[in-house]
Amino acid sequence: MSRSYVDPARQRWDGREPRPLNTRIWYPALPGAPTCLCDEPDQFAAPVVLTPAAGVSGRVSRYPLVLLSHGANGSAQSMMWLGYRLAAAGYLAAAVDHLGPDNCEPQLAGVFYLSDWHMWERPRDLSVVLDRLLDDELLGPRIDRQRLGAAGFSAGGASVISLVGGRLDLQKLQAGSEPPEPLRPAVSRAITEWQRLQAANPTVRESLQRTDCPCQDDRIRCAFALAPALGAGFPGAGLSAVTAPVCLVAGRDDPVTPLAANAQHFADQIQGAELTVLPGETGHWSSDPGAAVRALELEQVSRIALGFFARHLAG
Repeated sequence: MSRSYVDPARQRWDGREPRPLNTRIWYPALPGAPTCLCDEPDQFAAPVVLTPAAGVSGRVSRYPLVLLSHGANGSAQSMMWLGYRLAAAGYLAAAVDHLGPDNCEPQLAGVFYLSDWHMWERPRDLSVVLDRLLDDELLGPRIDRQRLGAAGFSAGGASVISLVGGRLDLQKLQAGSEPPEPLRPAVSRAITEWQRLQAANPTVRESLQRTDCPCQDDRIRCAFALAPALGAGFPGAGLSAVTAPVCLVAGRDDPVTPLAANAQHFADQIQGAELTVLPGETGHWSSDPGAAVRALELEQVSRIALGFFARHLAG
């Protein structure tokens, strides 16, 4: 199921229309609807069965909801590995495209993931999508408003930490340590393009005025982050307000979001945070171990996430 939500309070980057918040939703389905196979080898070890035309199952009157935030250059579809498994376990899961579809933002072609350089917009995307889901004629009545969580990957991990109270310090982020080797050329291009956009794009300048606005959404009870990024932008003081349960998973050898500066940093600074360190590069796979390895690792991460949400979003 998909929804084409927008946020009329903000503009898309070309300034012509409201900010797009296209959202993909996975949910427990009514039995009996036609099925199809979905083959996503980077996300699943074998094709999975979908019922795209089915209604929401009536097995219970309301379901817990988990919001999903993708990584840089990702998409809502790239979070299907978790959304599908959450739905199979009795949750609604909703993933937002933080920048909208490519054909909606053509002027961003070649820009290194503008959403990463406007991290304060991502948690706001999630909160607005939550508003829209709760008001949705079909889905709203099926959501248990007391059981709301969030999960994210990489930049999405930092986004959901912001959603439960983490405060991004843009100056600390900009002054942070040099990017890991795999990202240096892309980050250099990103900084140059970001500076150009600040000078030329009034929507970008308007967005910068929101950098200090709080992003915490008190409706979210817990947050799960796989290979969270941008630890340098979250000093200890910026994480002291996080009181919701947080679960972190990271690869011991991740070269893109190195453990010590990111997941370990968040775990050390967030009171009560859980950290699971897995062998290898789990999360970013810069050495390209192949789709089969990624799919199996995502299955393992999903089990950790499901256990976490079962503890904190129990009925």
